[in-house]
Amino acid sequence: GHLVAFKAPKSWPNKFLINVWGGFSVIFVASYTANIAALIAGLFFHNAVGDYHDRSLLSQRVGTPRASAADYYIHRANQVLWEHMQRYSVQDVGTGVQHLKNGTLDILIADTP
Repeated sequence: GHLVAFKAPKSWPNKFLINVWGGFSVIFVASYTANIAALIAGLFFHNAVGDYHDRSLLSQRVGTPRASAADYYIHRANQVLWEHMQRYSVQDVGTGVQHLKNGTLDILIADTP
């Protein structure tokens, strides 16, 4: 009734080699599975922005704290993006992080508080 006839080894060198082989196979399968998971995660979560002139920012909910250095810089560097961001501006960085966590904001551009 067995698919493969297998007898357990009786000598200790053979037992040791079987355990080493089994350990390497577990590590190999775990590494392979982790690489596949990282590949799939990379395919679904690709939200990279190159700079402030990236047009993809206009289709996302981008916010910045009001009257901050980041807000001032974007106002001077990209007027179109700044106008888009006005509806998503937040009071401070902490509020912006909360908006990121609850999903009402996609990207927060801020400086160190």
